[in-house]
Amino acid sequence: MPPIGTTAVVIELPPAEVLLRAAASVRASLVRTGLPAHVTVMYPFVPVADLGDDTEREFHRLAGSIPAADLLLRRLVTAPGFVAVGAGELDPAIAAFRDVWPDLRPYGGRFGESPSAHVTVALGCDGTEARRVGERVRELLPLPARAEAAHLVALTDRGWQRRTSARFA
Repeated sequence: MPPIGTTAVVIELPPAEVLLRAAASVRASLVRTGLPAHVTVMYPFVPVADLGDDTEREFHRLAGSIPAADLLLRRLVTAPGFVAVGAGELDPAIAAFRDVWPDLRPYGGRFGESPSAHVTVALGCDGTEARRVGERVRELLPLPARAEAAHLVALTDRGWQRRTSARFA
């Protein structure tokens, strides 16, 4: 678990909640708690202690310049301990944020300099669980969704909390 004060920028995708429920039906703890189904745009983002009006203004300006997007979630992605569904249509939006904050390394650099957009469905699964989650998720694909806003969230002592949101163009 990251430290309190960590922030992230996410794009919530409510229709993808069905994917998280499919993973939870295999084992509830495979699904992260505290945030709805989403694509992570930037994590970690600017720490809460360093967030200022300029950063929040730039967040709103940038999000307002990105067009809303209709997605068709269709590609299952698996890696050891991990099941996701690709959301590559959001890669340009993520790239726009990375261009504004180039010193922020996605996921601390653990997955390369520009991991592709995805909805994380399950974490910490063994091979059998990943296979079962994958089977259940495949039955739900393709899944339409719409990306309409970016949300700046912060980890607090009460879990992840939304600080601000900005609608896409």
